[in-house]
Amino acid sequence: MLLSCDNRKFKSSINAIIATDKFCDFRNNRKIMEFEWIKERVDKERGLQARLAEFIGISSDKLNKTLTGVRKFKPPELLKVAEYFRLSINEVMTGSPEADGFTNVPVYNVRASAGNGRIIDKETYLYDISFRTSWLHTMSISSLSNLACAFVEGDSMEPTLSNNDSILLDIGQHNFKNDGIYMIQYDGEGLIKRLQYNPQKNTVKVISDNKMYQPIEISNFSTFKVIGRALWTGRKL
Repeated sequence: MLLSCDNRKFKSSINAIIATDKFCDFRNNRKIMEFEWIKERVDKERGLQARLAEFIGISSDKLNKTLTGVRKFKPPELLKVAEYFRLSINEVMTGSPEADGFTNVPVYNVRASAGNGRIIDKETYLYDISFRTSWLHTMSISSLSNLACAFVEGDSMEPTLSNNDSILLDIGQHNFKNDGIYMIQYDGEGLIKRLQYNPQKNTVKVISDNKMYQPIEISNFSTFKVIGRALWTGRKL
């Protein structure tokens, strides 16, 4: 994977907070702080409540009860909230400005070929690029920690993608049964292609938008791997 999330840091942070009076004491039923910033985001962003609830692993109704003070967040749920918004536990508890601002997404010097294929030799961090956090959540239901940027090389995805385009990837999406454009590895080569799954034949068609390139149908997935789904592209004019 291009990115990983170290839950040990989250767990140590939340354990420290639980040990203080910043967190609720369930035994004495002391009032937990209200997560007003989350409630404000949910009220402003259509569909956010459902996406966040799904990521946490609770119903939308339970999340609503939590945000209105009827129910308390459980510690594992707070870990998921922190992961979803790409914040520390302290930032979740205090309502960091980052929660309603911008999120830095790492850019890697990974070049996926939109031509005949080039091996991904090394996945190296280059720099961060900032996106508005609310916009990122409209692009994917995944945790923000699953987002990364890479580059396109070649012309086989023209006119959709051009050489040197930047692409925003959700590397938490590996299910190629949903049609779309993906970064993949096939026979050791890194490619950015449109995938089309055939459930009757249990095959996936690897398609180039440039009609000069013929599609490939794959039935043996032993050398096939989805790195992530392409969500957005940017290019230099």
